[in-house]
Parts: sequence; structure tokens; C-alpha cells
Amino acid sequence: MMQIGDLARHGLDTYLPTRIMEYALEYVHVTTGLPWWATIAAMVVGIRALLFPLAAYSQRHLVGVNRLKPEVTLITEKLQIASKNGDMMASAQLSQQMRSIYKRNGVSPFKGMLGGFSTIPFMMGMFFGIKDMALMPEITHMHTGGLWWFADLTLSDPYYLLPALSTIGMMGVMELQTKLNTATEQNKNMVYGMRAMGVLMAFLTSGLPSGVFIFWITNNMISFAQVLLFHSKWFKSVMRIEDLDKVRFARKQESMLDKIDVKGMLGKQKKSSKFVVKHKQIN
Repeated sequence: MMQIGDLARHGLDTYLPTRIMEYALEYVHVTTGLPWWATIAAMVVGIRALLFPLAAYSQRHLVGVNRLKPEVTLITEKLQIASKNGDMMASAQLSQQMRSIYKRNGVSPFKGMLGGFSTIPFMMGMFFGIKDMALMPEITHMHTGGLWWFADLTLSDPYYLLPALSTIGMMGVMELQTKLNTATEQNKNMVYGMRAMGVLMAFLTSGLPSGVFIFWITNNMISFAQVLLFHSKWFKSVMRIEDLDKVRFARKQESMLDKIDVKGMLGKQKKSSKFVVKHKQIN
């Protein structure tokens, strides 16, 4: 039987925040008697519950910032042109104009990112913690703490089902978040690129211990439910969040691939096009 302090006594004493996550996992596992798969899932649920108030606060600012995106994008392109031309006065005026827009509407881009940034230490700590603990099955007994076909959490999934479920969940959260939280149409190349990256990640991470995927899958499920909650009428009413009206840009939005100036490479000057936003409802 594993006891509290076994990880430290056997040399598993890593850097923060991994150490905190490892000791927390050990404490929950020993005190509750839950199997390791349930311990990992319970830890994810508990931490996400603690972070929920910050995520809810951040959501209000995120929606506000995205509502202003069409207007801010116009200023951003003018700012890029002014900077390219070396017009420092125009750049300063446009930057001030952008800050005034956010201030006038009572939103902050930084506060809109707090919800996402707050999960980074947790994500990194849990990932490296579970990965390290899987290397010490004689101490953690994680090789008997799984379920169904992934009974041994220290080994990778021989059927690749856990990597597939993790990738599907991650892509589902990203696409749902993009669809509901963005006031502008998304570039198709960017969407396809995100999907391709998801497939690549499933391949690259398929050799990780099954315990890591229990963490990822649980986290993805909570994220998916949280996105749906944040866009429910009840939540918007409580947080006083207005609906986002989708708008379509009058000219095609560029992805990183679109920005490659092929004509410029051939010595031909590329004509600039005026940036216009066409406010039109998207069904």
C-alpha cells in the first residue's frame, strides 16, 4: 500500500509546480482509496472547479474583446501600415485609439486571457507529474490503477483509442470555442491547419503513458461543458454578457500561408487592397 510521503522518500522530488501536483495526487489517492484513474480524474475536476470563478470572470472580458474585433482589426491594419511607413505620430494616435475603445467598453484583452493562462501551471504540473510517477510503478502501483483495456496506466494504449479520444476532445473544444467566442469568420486554411495539427499531435503523443491521457480526456470533457455553459442563456444573464453578432469581412482574411508575397519574391510590386468590414449577419 502506498503511503503519504513515499514519493519524496524515493527521490521523486521535482520542481514546482510538478512537485505540488505529484504530492496532491499522492494525497488524494492515499486518503480516498480511489484507484489511480479515478484519482487523476478527481484531481482534474477539483482544480478546474477552483479555477472556475476566474474563468467566468475572464469570459466576460473575452466576449467583450471579441465583440470589438471588427473595429479593432481596422485600426490594427492602419497601425501596421503606419509602422511600415515609419509614421510614428500616426502609430501613437492609432494605438491610443485602440486603448480608448477597450476602456470605453470596459473590457481588457489581458483579463480575457487570464482564464487560459491560469490553467498552464496546472496542465504542465499534471502532465509531468503523471509522466514521472508512471516511471515508478513499484512505488505508485499505477500499473494496476487503470480500467478496461488500459489497466496499466504506466504503458501506452496498445489500441490507440485514448490518443484518438484525447485528440477528438481537444479539437472539439477548440472548434466550439472558436465558433461561439469569435465575432468574425475564420480563415479556412487556419481551420484546416488546426485539424491537421491535432492529427499530428495524436501521432506524436501516442507513446505516452495511459495515465496522461486520462488527465487530458477528463480536462477536455470539462472544457467542452464549460464552453457550453458560458454560452448558455442563464450564464449570459447572470454575467450580463451580450450575444456576439457574427460579421463577414469584405475581403478574404489572410492566414500565414496567404501572407507569403510570391509576386514580391519575383520582383513585382504587390498592390495593397483596402480593408473593409462588412457587417452582415451569418446564419
